[in-house]
Amino acid sequence: MIHCDNEFRRYHSNLPSLSFDSVFEDDERSGNTPLPHDVCNSCLCLLNIAFLRRHYFQLRQRNLASLCSACSQAVYFVSILKQVNKAIADKPTNEYMVTRDGKNDLKIGIVGFGRLGKQLAVILLDLGVIKPSDLYISTRCPEGLEKFQNEGICCCFDNALVCKTADVLFLCCLPSQLNTVAKDMQGLLSDTIVYSFVSGVSQARIRQLLKCGNVIQTTLLFKSNCDPIFEESTPWKFGRDVRESLADPKCIVETSPLCQKSLLEMDYQLIESYVHALMNKCIRKDVKEKEKSISICMSVLLGESSSTSEFKDILLDIMKKKTDIKEPPNVTRVQTSSHHDSIRDRIMENEAFRNAFTEQYVKVVQLCSNLESWNRFPIE
Repeated sequence: MIHCDNEFRRYHSNLPSLSFDSVFEDDERSGNTPLPHDVCNSCLCLLNIAFLRRHYFQLRQRNLASLCSACSQAVYFVSILKQVNKAIADKPTNEYMVTRDGKNDLKIGIVGFGRLGKQLAVILLDLGVIKPSDLYISTRCPEGLEKFQNEGICCCFDNALVCKTADVLFLCCLPSQLNTVAKDMQGLLSDTIVYSFVSGVSQARIRQLLKCGNVIQTTLLFKSNCDPIFEESTPWKFGRDVRESLADPKCIVETSPLCQKSLLEMDYQLIESYVHALMNKCIRKDVKEKEKSISICMSVLLGESSSTSEFKDILLDIMKKKTDIKEPPNVTRVQTSSHHDSIRDRIMENEAFRNAFTEQYVKVVQLCSNLESWNRFPIE
């Protein structure tokens, strides 16, 4: 029975007639079918069907926006880590070392290869953010990833191997699988940045399960008033995929975690985690002075904005009485924050920082989305 089911899905998975929306008309697929205002009781059933169809398409748009936001933020984060590597490598060797192990390429791991994990891998490869040889995937069914393996990507069912190898580990597993996955990884994540997309599990809980302090957790919460964005003219058109959406600058802006016009609630904790991750990257590459680490981080996050030097001074002020960052352990919120004064609080108060961050965020993602390697890895 299992064999027959797998064979059926393999041969019929791409047939349009079997998709859920195959019975809808073209105008209904656009999500813009108007609902009648005045209907008699005899038409109530038709009204309910139209209502359900409309909301179905809005859910599809929201799902696309969620996937795009996750992929766009991942592309941005990996890109700025590579910029930190380059900024350090461009400095004179007598100022500080390039790296402790002599390597500059980032190794990326993905644990969990459902819809999000697969989209994430395809986008990182498609946009040229990483090379196939630098990607490691752990999934329960690696035998089904022949196309990825043929490109030189390591596909296995070995969470421990992937987390030991990766510089950045994207957690894309289900919440119900997290405890099992965490047991495989405990004690193996000393220098790895864990970037979690596991929904419904807090950053503190993930740190506890993994016994790792270097964890980034994104929330991807839609604003309560974002429905009109999907109902009016919108870049989140039905029928687009993630790659097509990220080729649209309007979509990129709406995935920014600090944009006022974004679909998402502002995620100040995410940006605070970015700052910590970049500074820890500098520590591991032997940037010994606190001010130099902060200067590199701010130039990567904010570009040449006037807010760069201003926020550098703010960070120095916050860390003035904290543990020297050149000594272990890594920089954490415990070392860089107090109840009334934290990086997150300063970002919330500083509109210039938010605007500069969003402008640089869009530039970074848009630069990747313009590469000629587009559509190299088709998604079935």
